[in-house]
Amino acid sequence: MRLFAFSFLFIALQGLAQSVNYNDVGVVVNLNSWTSMQIGSHFKNARNIPTQNMIYVSVPTTEVINDIEFEQLRTQIENYLTSQNLQNQLNYLVTTKGIPLKRNGIDCIANTNLGDCGSVDQELSLILGPHAGGIGATNGYNNPYYEENTHFSRAQFGIYLVTRLDGYELADVI
Repeated sequence: MRLFAFSFLFIALQGLAQSVNYNDVGVVVNLNSWTSMQIGSHFKNARNIPTQNMIYVSVPTTEVINDIEFEQLRTQIENYLTSQNLQNQLNYLVTTKGIPLKRNGIDCIANTNLGDCGSVDQELSLILGPHAGGIGATNGYNNPYYEENTHFSRAQFGIYLVTRLDGYELADVI
């Protein structure tokens, strides 16, 4: 009886996993990083990401980028999303190892004397939406989806949810 119950549960969960749809997910891949390209390709194939949802950018592979480099990254993503008419089709952006982690902004250094205080993923969550004016701001921004218990929608909350595929080595991510 236990084997039957376990088998039934396994088959049910397997069916659920196959029913997940990734059509509203965009994957950001750095053309300057072999690792980023490998991760993007693997994730695309493993999750059946539509080809048009693959966003290829050319930015430094360093962990920290300056304001000019961030604006180049932002512009490439925004231009791709608008040219493919995806800005309102995607709810989620997934960055990959090889996309910079932090933004070393001039305002950040001037106001905190520390630098390295802007998260690239956090800043990208605000692009092409009503909160885009907050990109690069020195004050914090409250996530409108915080403590929500509903299905996420960019149309409802005005931001993208951004996550990252990263690890020490490529094998960690795969």
